[in-house]
Amino acid sequence: MNIDQFTNECKVMLKNNESIEDILIHLRSNGASKIATIKCLMAALEISLSDSKKIVHLSKAWSDVYSDHNAFQDALEKALRTSPEEE
Repeated sequence: MNIDQFTNECKVMLKNNESIEDILIHLRSNGASKIATIKCLMAALEISLSDSKKIVHLSKAWSDVYSDHNAFQDALEKALRTSPEEE
């Protein structure tokens, strides 16, 4: 399934008053990546990337990868702050 199809499913689920958490679970169980889930939620809810990222990152649907993704993000930010001379 592509992002447009996932987004359309999100919109239908929202019209049916399904919770955001149920939508996130649905997307993940149907093979949407975390990035695709963020994009779909952003489009379906018409919210900012930052807000969509927060919702997905802190959701129960994605809680099992929260620590790993946080550690990766921290390491990436540290690497970007480190100048080549410091290595």
